[in-house]
Amino acid sequence: MKFKKTHNIDEISISMEGQDVVIGGWVEDLRKLGKLAFLTVRDVTGLAQVIVKDAASIPEDLTRQSVIMV
Repeated sequence: MKFKKTHNIDEISISMEGQDVVIGGWVEDLRKLGKLAFLTVRDVTGLAQVIVKDAASIPEDLTRQSVIMV
């Protein structure tokens, strides 16, 4: 599957709720809590928290400073 970044993190706002948005950046932090996981993603414009509903779907080799698109 190929993704194309649609926005920088600083362009995301509450008015975009319900829209599909693709961001790219580095994993700043990763926390798994039960079935959920919380990723902090950083790009050159800021930070965003990404909530993953199925923590088991996150690859084991995903670590801090990994480059991702979500």
